[in-house]
Amino acid sequence: MIGVLANQKGGVAKTTNTVHLGASLAAKGYNVLLIDFDSQCDLSHNVGVDPGEDHFNVIDLLEQKKDFTPAERAPNLFVVVGSVDFVSNKYHLNDLKKMLSKDRGGFVIKDYFDFILIDCPPSKIVVDSDKKYNHSEIELALFASDFFLVPLKADDFSVKNANTFLGKASAFIQQNDIHIEFLGFFFSCILLTENSLEYYTQMFKDNSGDLLLNSYIRQDAEVKKAVQVGKTIFQHKPTCRAAEDYIKLTDEFLTIIQK
Repeated sequence: MIGVLANQKGGVAKTTNTVHLGASLAAKGYNVLLIDFDSQCDLSHNVGVDPGEDHFNVIDLLEQKKDFTPAERAPNLFVVVGSVDFVSNKYHLNDLKKMLSKDRGGFVIKDYFDFILIDCPPSKIVVDSDKKYNHSEIELALFASDFFLVPLKADDFSVKNANTFLGKASAFIQQNDIHIEFLGFFFSCILLTENSLEYYTQMFKDNSGDLLLNSYIRQDAEVKKAVQVGKTIFQHKPTCRAAEDYIKLTDEFLTIIQK
């Protein structure tokens, strides 16, 4: 299954959540591929891969410039590295989907991996049926995906804009006849000492109804330390509270998609 943790708002920990959800799935024995779809290459840095080195990267994937050789960062966890030269608006809307589904001499990427997670920068969704090119990273990722999740920060701006983003995503999905499932919103970067979880959970339910996952991710200094050493949270400190939260999120995620 192919999916994206999408939000047009920055600062909601899309990259961090993509890395550690993927790492948690890999730790459970699933084959997982992470695709760094951001020219800032934060996901690549997060898992300790230098995009300046000669790795198979996102441009190689989209333009089939090399044999498919993703970087392995942990057992069952592979990465298509980002590129500072990647510009999404030079590609057709279906290019990512096409390359993930392409038969490469008996090998199809989407069939080999149990889960493919695409990490996108904050980017807009524009409903415009006349566009041939000029697509954002989120648009290419949604077109290729089977599911999407929306991470939220526990603050007023993130919560109040949740419905707006979902509405744009839904209109884009409908316009392009995409077969994709929305799995829900979830909170990350929760600081329990501020009592923000209860407050913003209620605020979200008042504005958006029953679309919020039960799982949430607490703030944990160990997450930043993991980035500094280029490891996932499960490689760095698997007993910390963030690792516990990602396991709970993963379990809920698997329960939802298996229904």
